[in-house]
Amino acid sequence: MRRNKPSVTSAVLRAPMSIRQSSPILRQQSMDASRHESATAAANQRTGAYPASSANDGSANTPAERVALFERFGGPEVGALARRRFLQPEVPLDQEARDAWRQLALPVYTRIPRDPEIARRAINRPEVALHWFGRPDGESDTFNMFPDLGRIQCPTLVLGGEDDPMHPIESQADIAEALPAHLVQFERFANCGHAVVPDAPERAMALLREFILRR
Repeated sequence: MRRNKPSVTSAVLRAPMSIRQSSPILRQQSMDASRHESATAAANQRTGAYPASSANDGSANTPAERVALFERFGGPEVGALARRRFLQPEVPLDQEARDAWRQLALPVYTRIPRDPEIARRAINRPEVALHWFGRPDGESDTFNMFPDLGRIQCPTLVLGGEDDPMHPIESQADIAEALPAHLVQFERFANCGHAVVPDAPERAMALLREFILRR
């Protein structure tokens, strides 16, 4: 019999399920589906269904809170860049704005400075980035995997940084809550940003090894 391989996400995203109460497995699925529906409703209420241009409702996963986190960690200049990106989606991000984001805002993603050689080794395609981020109707503002999380059938480890300005920890908790309860393991990391492995490598790698080896 084929086993579903475990998956890992640090920040990923409901589909209706046909549920019957005829077996313990299906009863567990029913509980997971109900739990998932509640989580989705709560997440959508907070986020306006996740697009970056969603309505500002004052929660920790709204564009306004993202701006506040970027300004908190990066100062007024980074806050201004975040304000343009998240609160003015009708203003396209041109190459100049993307360059400023990369130089000033990207370092705020993590609590430990990134290795500058990483960017130098990367193959950068500006035209692809502009297509993804640079239009008000671009895919970066419209793609949404959250509705399909309840369909996941393999053990899933969610690693969340509590200082992540791109995906505030409440957003990551929504992701974990939407996954089937018997398959998900959610680990929060204090003093970590958008990438927990570079910010807390020893704990993150230990969790990854333990999660994989026990499957």
